Amino acid sequence: MVVVKYLLKFLAVLLLFIEIDCDENDIESRVVDGQLVPIRRFPHVAFLRIVLPYGEENVCGGSIVNQFLLVTAAHCMDFVNLRRDSIWAYVGHENIDEINIIRSVKKKYIHEDYDPFLNTPISDIALLLLKEALPLHKTIQRILINIQFPSSKFVTEGYLAGWGLVDEVNETPTMWLRSITQELLDPRFCYRILNGRIPGTFCGGSKHANRPRPAMGDSGSGLISKHRELLGVMSVKSAKSPSVAFYTNVTSFYSWLVKTAQEALQSTCGHL
Repeated sequence: MVVVKYLLKFLAVLLLFIEIDCDENDIESRVVDGQLVPIRRFPHVAFLRIVLPYGEENVCGGSIVNQFLLVTAAHCMDFVNLRRDSIWAYVGHENIDEINIIRSVKKKYIHEDYDPFLNTPISDIALLLLKEALPLHKTIQRILINIQFPSSKFVTEGYLAGWGLVDEVNETPTMWLRSITQELLDPRFCYRILNGRIPGTFCGGSKHANRPRPAMGDSGSGLISKHRELLGVMSVKSAKSPSVAFYTNVTSFYSWLVKTAQEALQSTCGHL
């Protein structure tokens, strides 16, 4: 009976992220040494171009929650004012130059416990509401967000794809989507790196400094399981261990995601 109740609760909440129906219409940190991959392997990914005053631009990654919402890292939105600045989401192709599905961001929702002035990745998660719906198809798809983090018996690694720099030293960008595999590391190892435990985070990568890793431009990108579950959102890297990255555990913020998504979608559907 407990299992049935859990499944019903999971399926009911999952509907929020899987399908939106407004009226009659179905609304649908760089990777160093990563492998080139087609978008069909990571159809949930979004390239975020953040345009600031005086021609300055930042780059982050994101994941498609549904036709109107993307999830990313809160720190990607640091000091971004949508009355002055603009955020553009590119989806649907592995080559940025070939992308023709581009959406502007209407509103950003930052977790209330996130503080841009702290040096630790606390509650580093955000939702972005798009002005126009995404056309979902084989190269633009929603990501699954589960209510519980999968057991380490079944999931020992995750996969991250992004368009960040491919050379840290020379700050070389790429127009092509690349991916890496991240081993999920022992929490005790993570705690030692950060000199303590930070709730709602986990770390992944390698204890060896020269292994493939995410970096500048991959912030906000999603780490997924082989079953296309979103495990975490890329938050920060460790200065002590360059090949170790810290991720915001999305299951720790499941309730916030549900509540915030409902708020965002109610306002959107009400104005269509």
